[in-house]
Amino acid sequence: MAESERDLLDKFQTWASIASAIAIPFVIAGFGWVIQSKIADQAAQRDYVSLAIGILNNPKNQGNDELKSWAVAVLDKTAPIPFSVGLRQKLATGELVITQTVAVKTLYFPDPPAVLMTPPLEVLPLPSGKVTNGDLLRNTIENYRRFHVNAAEQKYLQQWIRETAAIVNKPAVTPAHSTSTSGSGN
Repeated sequence: MAESERDLLDKFQTWASIASAIAIPFVIAGFGWVIQSKIADQAAQRDYVSLAIGILNNPKNQGNDELKSWAVAVLDKTAPIPFSVGLRQKLATGELVITQTVAVKTLYFPDPPAVLMTPPLEVLPLPSGKVTNGDLLRNTIENYRRFHVNAAEQKYLQQWIRETAAIVNKPAVTPAHSTSTSGSGN
């Protein structure tokens, strides 16, 4: 009886292994699809918010109350805290304007000097055939020289990268401002 239970357990383990090998890719694909759809929804939501702010801030839309109401509804729906009735009205009428000031720091990392970008010297192989002690000594000395040339070039390249990164990564003078609201009483 113990052997039949063991056979049954072995069969169950085999089927479980097969089932998990088949199911795992589907589970991973399902999670991937869910994550990708959430990312796509967030990107679309961001685009709609940008469009809504553009509509509200565009002076050409002053007479178009329906479009401005739609823009306010988009902002209200995406806001974590819903707008009050008064705030929605002020945004729709243009009494309150949403502005966004952002200082963008562009990343520019210059190309290193060409002399620092030469490929490293390769190890010189021993000559084929019979190798004398003199051949071995010359080969060792040449490879030792190549190693030191490569090490020196790497040291100067790393130094250049550190110095350039220190210049490029200096903090911006004006920090980025978050979205703010300001009334326009004109």
